[in-house]
Order: sequence, then C-alpha cells, then structure tokens
Amino acid sequence: METESIVGVDSTRDHVGSLAKGLAVMEILAANPAGLTLTEMA
Repeated sequence: METESIVGVDSTRDHVGSLAKGLAVMEILAANPAGLTLTEMA
C-alpha cells in the first residue's frame, strides 16, 4: 500500500511539472503571435 501512495505522488508531480512547462510554452507563444522557432523558444 505504501508503494502505491509513493507512485501516486510521483505521478502527480510529473503531471504538475508537465503542465507548468506547457503553460510556459503557451505564455511564450501568446506573447509572440507571429510565432517562434524552437531555437528562439529555447
């Protein structure tokens, strides 16, 4: 049972990190409506 809760926490952290990165990309694109290359975004 303890292992399941640890896996659940790790999975939640992964989702939060992924969502935060995705939001950052959306914010960059919103600030640059003409678009950017991958190099410019990095």
